[in-house]
Amino acid sequence: MTERKFDSAVVLVRSFFETVPLAFSFLASETGSCSTSTVLKQATPKGFELVKPEDITQCFLAVWQFKTKNLHGEVKFGDREYAVSVVVSSVELESDFALWEWSEISKGALSSSDGQFCSTVIRLKEELERHAQALKILQSRIIKSSESDLAPLRTARSNRLDEWLAQNRQAEHVRARSTADEAFRQKNYEAVIRYKSIRTL
Repeated sequence: MTERKFDSAVVLVRSFFETVPLAFSFLASETGSCSTSTVLKQATPKGFELVKPEDITQCFLAVWQFKTKNLHGEVKFGDREYAVSVVVSSVELESDFALWEWSEISKGALSSSDGQFCSTVIRLKEELERHAQALKILQSRIIKSSESDLAPLRTARSNRLDEWLAQNRQAEHVRARSTADEAFRQKNYEAVIRYKSIRTL
């Protein structure tokens, strides 16, 4: 069995900051100008603090911020899932919805699970290109958005949260059942009762 190889956090972060401006270059070419900035933070006992790529040792978050005449947002990479995500809004609406939420209400192809587990440079670049293409398709829709879009956007977010909570409950029930079965085999009936009760919550 071939061992799967992952790229280091340093390599991934540097690739992120190199790839994002290229993947999202259409923002400048189609709007005339695009101001950008970058931030790299790492988790510490005091919270997230600025760090250089070569000094990463903990959970990190790399951010590429952009602003055009009509749009502003952030492309993010990191956290425990090494996930790529995009938050974007029209300048007038000033919302904080993710690109997948805009895609959801526009019947686009991007989903909330896209962009996760980018632990290699190849996958990271693929997901950045996927999100860039999705934004390129949806940018006109986002620019023209209004207050009437907020309700369906909030519904999309709420539905995803409900799905996530349901998945977590199911996973907890599976773990509890497995633990209860093992306790039963060991004739630890007190533990069986305790873990069985978790499954009924």
